Amino acid sequence: MKLTDTVKRVISELSSLIFVPKCASCFTALPSKDIPLCEKCKKAYLIESKRLCKSCGRPHRMCNCRIELDESRIPYVHLTGYDVRRSSVSKSMILHLKDTRLDSAFDFLADDMLMALKERYLRLFERGNVVITYVPRSSKARRKAGHDQSEQLAVRISERSGAPCIPLFVNQSGSVQKKLDRNKRLNNAMTGYALSSPELKLDNQIVIIIDDIVTTGASIGTCAILAT
Repeated sequence: MKLTDTVKRVISELSSLIFVPKCASCFTALPSKDIPLCEKCKKAYLIESKRLCKSCGRPHRMCNCRIELDESRIPYVHLTGYDVRRSSVSKSMILHLKDTRLDSAFDFLADDMLMALKERYLRLFERGNVVITYVPRSSKARRKAGHDQSEQLAVRISERSGAPCIPLFVNQSGSVQKKLDRNKRLNNAMTGYALSSPELKLDNQIVIIIDDIVTTGASIGTCAILAT
């Protein structure tokens, strides 16, 4: 961990002792820093997680859709839908976590992610040949926030599942994906991401890539292709 990350983490922990903990979505005051959401937002999140995918009509956790990229069709599991035009508890929480390290919220989402993964791929975890990794932020974004939100989720999922977490990718891009259109996102992802160690061998391993938000699928799709 870099010094700047450590300093920002210490500041965050000290702040939690001084300031009243708040809901990670609506910022309502909470009785404990170990609680990520107020009761209203928690109920709303549960409703969001049961909505149907607009493409295949199945619940999001059981969605059969694939990320189609460079002639590849990549399966993925998502907790809720993400609509840039629509407000939601999951959306506001994830966006908040990009800039704020809130351990209770990361723990909450990691628990839910692992549950969703095991609902679909329990046998893979039982075989013991699963590797957890993540889509990394750019160095600039990580320095600014003091953490990488996808890494935080991946590490927690690794700890809970027993599967190793390996940083397989590096992000060499200086552009922020959300500010780009679909074509530019794809080009930025394909030129920006690379394997952290080309010599690393993952024979017979199932690689699960964690990302906080998937819109066009350019970032996570590119990383999936690199992993193969």
